[in-house]
Amino acid sequence: MKFSPDHFYPLFVTADVSLTAINHVLESALNEEFSPGYRWGSDWLLIEHPDQHDFSGPTMPLRQHFDNGFLNASNDELQQFINVKLLGHARAMYSTASLYGVIDQRTAEDNTISFFIQDDVNPIQEAQIRSMWGTGSALDNTLAHYVDSMEHIAYNPDNAFDLTAAEARANIIALENELTDQEALRFLELTNSGKSLDDAVKAKDRLNNWLGGEALNVTTRWFEFRLEATCAMGHINLIDDYGAFEILTNSVFKDDMFDEEGLKRFYPGATVMASSQQRETPTSHDGQAGINPADHYTIGWICALPIELAAAIKMLDEEHQRLPLPPGDDNSYRFGRIGDHNIVIGCLPSGRTGLVSASSVATQMMSAFRQIRVGLMVGIGGGVPSEDDDIRLGDIVVSHPNNQHGGVVQYDFGKTRSDGIFERTGSLNSPPKALLTVLTDVRAAAEEVDGLKIGDYLSRLTERLPLYAYPSKLTDRLYHPQYMHVGGKNCSRCDSEKSMDREERDTNAPRIHYGTIASGNRVMKDAIERDKISQDMGGVLCFEMEAAGLMNDFPCLAIRGISDYSDSHKNDGWQRYAAATAATFAKELLCHLASTKINQIDPISQAMNQMASGLNKNSEMVERTNQEIGSTL
Repeated sequence: MKFSPDHFYPLFVTADVSLTAINHVLESALNEEFSPGYRWGSDWLLIEHPDQHDFSGPTMPLRQHFDNGFLNASNDELQQFINVKLLGHARAMYSTASLYGVIDQRTAEDNTISFFIQDDVNPIQEAQIRSMWGTGSALDNTLAHYVDSMEHIAYNPDNAFDLTAAEARANIIALENELTDQEALRFLELTNSGKSLDDAVKAKDRLNNWLGGEALNVTTRWFEFRLEATCAMGHINLIDDYGAFEILTNSVFKDDMFDEEGLKRFYPGATVMASSQQRETPTSHDGQAGINPADHYTIGWICALPIELAAAIKMLDEEHQRLPLPPGDDNSYRFGRIGDHNIVIGCLPSGRTGLVSASSVATQMMSAFRQIRVGLMVGIGGGVPSEDDDIRLGDIVVSHPNNQHGGVVQYDFGKTRSDGIFERTGSLNSPPKALLTVLTDVRAAAEEVDGLKIGDYLSRLTERLPLYAYPSKLTDRLYHPQYMHVGGKNCSRCDSEKSMDREERDTNAPRIHYGTIASGNRVMKDAIERDKISQDMGGVLCFEMEAAGLMNDFPCLAIRGISDYSDSHKNDGWQRYAAATAATFAKELLCHLASTKINQIDPISQAMNQMASGLNKNSEMVERTNQEIGSTL
């Protein structure tokens, strides 16, 4: 006997997904694991077009035809359709407006479904959700920790544990120190400096009263999360019954599918967003006809390796759905937001690093996203330590112009003279002036205690990606240039007596260095050549393989986390951490970049066209001048 559902859940297709992919999702509906003989597909109503009037559902596999009328539809448009068209139909008693599914571009790639669920939550619950999923502010995280401690007391009345006055004061002070959000200023009315223990206890009581009041301040929110289709659909009734807060905090039935590790297992790039915290996803049309969704993106972030892409994605405050790409553009892009900026992240094809590949990705990115105004090249590089620059593994190097170079120089581009000396020719553009101005702000903030949030970003990233944590400082060894690597994947067999003595740092926090980055078509792993090139060029801070391919066609700032010392001892042990430090600096930079300044910068594609037009005019002028000179001779 087959279960008959109380209602149907709307299912939409918002991307140009093949009928095969849609049927694959519908086939996954035949899930016998959770309820034998039960076809959960009968719970779903696949809707084809906004003008559809026949909702005879349920949808059963397989479909022979599908008319996709919701291509690139926004969440607002889908919700409006459900509330106005679907629930106004005679089958309203069988439909729900609080939960719907979306088949998007990722569905075709990894068989995951994006869910949108409506729930009534209070501000404290929202803070707990954001904190759990790594998108919370410092205030959210502190609040969540404080509420957890209160719940521990409430659920363990026989336990002697309680907050001492000192602990209460510490919590109150921690909250005060994190008061950056306008709404959080209400805390100032009920907390004090905590100078005395009695005052701290009173403040704790007032805070508890405030939390109790906020628990009654319920607001209806939409949440989005993504799960593997087969397993998730088997739990669809549980998702609907328990609601967003219980699902996203896994606070009721403790199913390992719904804890953070469970979601990562089913979909490593899982995102959870409360609509109160997210901007309008740029995949919508924003109510303006003719606007290309790609034009909402103004920051282009390019990386070369998958580990760099993973770190970049974790820097996003929210992740957006993927957009359809122009024909011939096979690059891997990810989309999201950092602060007020919409970001498109492009990664080089696997195994195809170097100047040419980087240039190709940048060119296609500018073609697909015409409003990109700022470019970043973010990833790992090999350091060049010297007496002037005490560069360590995990440190950050940022391209910056000096009297000799524009910030990035292609060290292997030039010609060999008759005397055998290699002469470097040509020049590369400096980073855009707007980015150099922001760098000034970042460098000034670094002079203040806790002026930068790189440490916070690193902590959040490594909580979600443990492999990106700081390795042991014992593996950070700088050997004398003449001493070659003995062999093996690491330096365990190398003579520690051949390593150079360096002053021990009092912290593992990465330091930031500004200067010249040497870029070329090959990996630098010769310490003697490394030092010679650096000396010839007036001092470089690191070597890498992509930035020179971008600077003249995609003016950008190069940001490198140091993963080795450009010598024969290079290995992979520090690459993930170096990718993380570079990504955190990129986020720090963007958080200092005001959105108003972005709008004052011309799109890169437009600036390059103007530059090319100017060069053509100069060439024509030179040609006319030569002709005039020739006619007078």
